[in-house]
Amino acid sequence: MGKTIKNKNFFFLFTVIFITASGFLFPQDISNLQALNNIVDSSISIIVKENNLIGKSISVENKLVPVFSVFNNQIISSLNKYGVRLSDSVKSLKMSYSIEEAGVNYENLSRDGLFGKYYIERNFRLKGNYIIASKETALKNFSFSFRDTVQFDDLKKRENPSIPFTQGEIPAEPVWSSLLEPAVAVGGAAVIIYLFFAVRSK
Repeated sequence: MGKTIKNKNFFFLFTVIFITASGFLFPQDISNLQALNNIVDSSISIIVKENNLIGKSISVENKLVPVFSVFNNQIISSLNKYGVRLSDSVKSLKMSYSIEEAGVNYENLSRDGLFGKYYIERNFRLKGNYIIASKETALKNFSFSFRDTVQFDDLKKRENPSIPFTQGEIPAEPVWSSLLEPAVAVGGAAVIIYLFFAVRSK
């Protein structure tokens, strides 16, 4: 009689609002790829804890599609980091880890004061599933997200042009602000000149 394979959903939403003053969780000055690697690391940490894998021998099967193969090293590094012993032994537990979606989008463009710098939120997402083969094989899905705020002018520097999922649609700078700045500057200069001549005429 063959084994019964059951599908179970393991949904874990990992959302963090980045607070600049606290430096909470991830450093702010990281690339988009580094941020996604950090989320992969967090997913491995949860998987290890949820399945009591610390100290156990695991044989990892690569289930990543080519576009996500850049995460291979992070997966292996994180498993080692969290106490999993990697092995090719036939007696080891078999684990496959698959990423179905990874990416970033930008939203909530804002400005720090009238003449301050523009800031924008980065919203990262990572979705996938994993299987740990044992007497009862279960497919478990996961979904993680992370949000932080960075300078708008730095967005291009944080993307990797050779890795599409590290790139998001960058919104245009508001037109009204580019028109308002020179208008305010000219208006301010006009007021100063007026006051200068008004004082001299007295």
